[in-house]
Amino acid sequence: MRTKIAVLFITVVLAGCTSVPVPTPEQNTLVAGKFLVNWKTTDKMRGGNGTYRFGIRIYFRNNQSGKIFFVSTQKDGWFLTGKLAGGSYTIQKFFIERNAGRIYQMTLNGPFFITLEEGMVNNMGVIQIDLEDDGYSYQLVDYDVVKLDFQSEFPDSEWNFREWKTNNVFAK
Repeated sequence: MRTKIAVLFITVVLAGCTSVPVPTPEQNTLVAGKFLVNWKTTDKMRGGNGTYRFGIRIYFRNNQSGKIFFVSTQKDGWFLTGKLAGGSYTIQKFFIERNAGRIYQMTLNGPFFITLEEGMVNNMGVIQIDLEDDGYSYQLVDYDVVKLDFQSEFPDSEWNFREWKTNNVFAK
């Protein structure tokens, strides 16, 4: 019983934190963005109201090496990773787990390509995804919000002193 309580406590604590990678010589490129997901309630998708932001997994394939990477969104929809070096990537899919253990897996109508600039903050902007029982839509909402929110929430981060490049994830 104590183990279950400890695991639950750690999960709640980690879900409440946003981890910002520290630049290193090996990981000197940051990808930043925010993801918002709106569930449109219908008879087939009962209980899906609201905005889902935490735990969305985004899969990237490095176009040179073929290696697959996945990164999950954090608290408040933050997508922050230093895992991806500069280069060309294809976004393979999103994997969204709905609360109450229900799974919704979204496969993009892409592929979508993104080129990351080495040594910079690559700003993906705020991406909004609207899910319904018969499909989905997505849109890029804003780039400035990500940069301003980052500077406000993480004022001591070394990434604030790097150049920021905007990246349209949904460009084909």
